[in-house]
Amino acid sequence: MLHKIRKLYETDVDYVKEISKSRHISNTENKDGFLIFIPTTDQIIMSDHGFVAEYDGTIIGYVTCYSPEMERKAFGKSIIDRYDGLQENISSLLTNEYWFVYQAAVFYHMSKKGIGTNLIEHIVKEAKKCGIKKIYGEIALDPLNNHSKEHHEKRGWKMLAKRYAKEEDVFWGLYEKGVD
Repeated sequence: MLHKIRKLYETDVDYVKEISKSRHISNTENKDGFLIFIPTTDQIIMSDHGFVAEYDGTIIGYVTCYSPEMERKAFGKSIIDRYDGLQENISSLLTNEYWFVYQAAVFYHMSKKGIGTNLIEHIVKEAKKCGIKKIYGEIALDPLNNHSKEHHEKRGWKMLAKRYAKEEDVFWGLYEKGVD
């Protein structure tokens, strides 16, 4: 399927929310590639490395990705704050030389067509252009988002750590991808 990837703009917020709602865990019976959270308007706008996939002029998928500074502004904390002790072991977290992928989603009826893969690959290319060495993302482990876990592991993402978020009642896995 031929689709175009372009920068995410403020005018795209409603489409991003619509896609998020369609993939939210409460709306996804088979739990194949679900989202735990629906991002706020501010979180979407603050994505300094956000992109959308368009097909025939319609947005069909998105990825929101943040530099450390924007991640802290959007969420009030960073990966470093979520994983105790991790910063001592990972130099890219200490030096802020990373990007954090918050969400990537495609309308369910458009899934399994390579669109999500292309969005993530686009983030990797952009990171490389900017001299970023690592990209991080979290994947739900319980409840298990098996689609996302398998997708990332197949493409070289490695799990670094796990955490339990009591307020969300979710076990998360922190994944890392080197930018070659």
